[in-house]
Amino acid sequence: MKKFITFTWACTIALILAGMCEMSSFDNGIQKYSYVKNVKAETVKNHEKNQSIILNAPTVKVKNKTEKQVKIKWNRVKKANSYKVYRATTKGGTYSLLTSTTTRNYVDTNTVGGQKYYYKVQAIRTVAGSMGESSLSKAKYVKAATKDLSIVVAGECYVEGIELWAKNQYPKGTHFISSVGVSSSGFINSKKFKVNGKSATGIEKVASYNPDRVYFLIGMNESGTDNTTPTINNFKTMINKLKKKNKNVQIVILPIAPTGKRSTANVPKKSQRLKFNKAYSDLAAATDNVYYYDYTGLFDDGKGYLKSSCDGGDGCHWTSTATINFSKSLMDWSKNNL
Repeated sequence: MKKFITFTWACTIALILAGMCEMSSFDNGIQKYSYVKNVKAETVKNHEKNQSIILNAPTVKVKNKTEKQVKIKWNRVKKANSYKVYRATTKGGTYSLLTSTTTRNYVDTNTVGGQKYYYKVQAIRTVAGSMGESSLSKAKYVKAATKDLSIVVAGECYVEGIELWAKNQYPKGTHFISSVGVSSSGFINSKKFKVNGKSATGIEKVASYNPDRVYFLIGMNESGTDNTTPTINNFKTMINKLKKKNKNVQIVILPIAPTGKRSTANVPKKSQRLKFNKAYSDLAAATDNVYYYDYTGLFDDGKGYLKSSCDGGDGCHWTSTATINFSKSLMDWSKNNL
C-alpha cells in the first residue's frame, strides 16, 4: 500500500512539473488528486506595439493655381499614412487646420486675391490604436492670385478726355466707351458702336466686355430739367442689363460736375445739377453693388461752380490736369471702397 501511494505521488509531481495542465480527478480510495493533461499551447499574434513612431517632416511647395485657388503639395514621408495641412495669414501667426488627407496635395479654394498665406504640413501615422506625428514642415508662402478685372469707363465727352489724357491712371486693359453729346437715353437706344462687326448701342458695347466694374460718367447733356425720373429709369435699365451679364458687377455712378457760372456750353443750372446728383446717390444707396462717388469737391470753387483752374475754356469741359487729378482720385477711392 505504501508503495502504491508513493508511486502515485511521484507520478502526480512529475506531471505537474512537466506543465501539462488540463485538470482531471483520480480517486485512490483515500482522497482526490488533480492531474494535468498534455495540451498544445495557443499561439498569440503579435500586433504593432504602442511605441514612439518617428516621422520626418514633409517638404512643401505652394503655387497659385487660378484666382482664389492655391495648390499645396509635398513629398511622401516614409511610414506616414495621412497628412494634415495648416494655414496662417502671417508667418508667425496662428496656423489653423485646413484638412486631413491621405493624398499628397491639396487645393485651398478659400483664398482672397492679393492676400498672403503661409502653409505647413504634418505627416501622420495611425495604426492599431497607435499614432505618430512629425513636426510641422517649414512654412511656405504665397500671395493669392488676383484676377485682372474687366473694367469699363463709359459716358460722354468727359470719358473721351480721360482716354486722351489720363488712360495710364487706370488698370491695364481698361475699356473706354464714349460718345460726345450723348444722353443716358441715347446710350441705351442709339447704335453708334460696333460689337463683333455689328452696330450696337452704348450699353450693348459695355456689356460685350462682360465687365466686373463699370464707371458711368453721363448725364450732363440731359440734366437741364427738374425731372430726374427718365434719367433714373435709364440707369435702372442699364444696371439690369449689366447684372444679367454678370450678377456681381460693380457699378459706380459718378455725379455731374460743377460748371462755370457764365458757361458758354449748354449746361444745367446749379439747382438742377444738385437735384440730379441727389437722385444718383439715392439710386446707388437703394441698389446692390451700385456705388456713388462724389468727386465734385475737386472742381468746386466753394460756391458751387467750376474752379477756373479746372475750366477747359467753356465753363463745362475740364483741363488735362483736372482730368488726371479726377482719375487719380477715382482710383484711390476704388481701392478703399470696392
